[in-house]
Amino acid sequence: ASQEVRLIATNDPGAVVVPASQIIIGSATFTVTLKKAGNTTLRAETVPPGVAGGPALSADTATSMLVKPGTARRLLLIMPTGESFSQVSAGGRAGQPAVKTAGANFAVQVGVVDDFFNLVPGKAADVAVQTPTDSYALAVATAAINSGLGYTDLIYVNMRTAATHYLTATADSSSGLGDEPKSSTFTVRPANPMGLQLLLPGEAAIPGSGSYPAGGKTVGASTQTAGTGFNATVNLVDRYMNVYKDLSVGPTVYV
Repeated sequence: ASQEVRLIATNDPGAVVVPASQIIIGSATFTVTLKKAGNTTLRAETVPPGVAGGPALSADTATSMLVKPGTARRLLLIMPTGESFSQVSAGGRAGQPAVKTAGANFAVQVGVVDDFFNLVPGKAADVAVQTPTDSYALAVATAAINSGLGYTDLIYVNMRTAATHYLTATADSSSGLGDEPKSSTFTVRPANPMGLQLLLPGEAAIPGSGSYPAGGKTVGASTQTAGTGFNATVNLVDRYMNVYKDLSVGPTVYV
């Protein structure tokens, strides 16, 4: 009598088993490729509803086996406030970064991962985090990978421009590791409002570029003609000249 049987990797959703199932009489061989590092078990079971007239078979679970990470390939950056390393998630990250505030430090961590986003201990590297979407962010100090863990200690970043951003990370060239080309995107909101910004025709706001009341706009108002009206814009801004829009009732402004 025959029965259709399959193998299941109980805690490795990315595992590949070839073939997916087989109709067997005595025994059969499957090729298993596991992708999640850590302890994994395999279970052999009948494929429902089973072959008509075939025997009813009990499932069998193998002894747990340890799967080690693959070869270190690249960097992976997370923001621990709301986000974590996750081998089973697309992109190697789980969660969503919390909203940040302009001018306030927030922490990131950079890990060394294999092709399947498993953290790979034992690989030394120095890591630099970049802020490509914010020209006015503070420079970020270089940090070393803790080779015993496979990731850095907390690295602090300080963004100045209120907008949607992402980060990148690179390792020293001698490590042979690929870059983190783009972290999860996250939002930086303005800091608390500090004052008013007056923009005349010919001037444009440059959020994030100032330290109130200096900066924050292009300089060079256009020439006006006597007797001809023109528009002047007044913005409520934070310390870094980001426009603050969260007040339900704003101040009365006189120009």
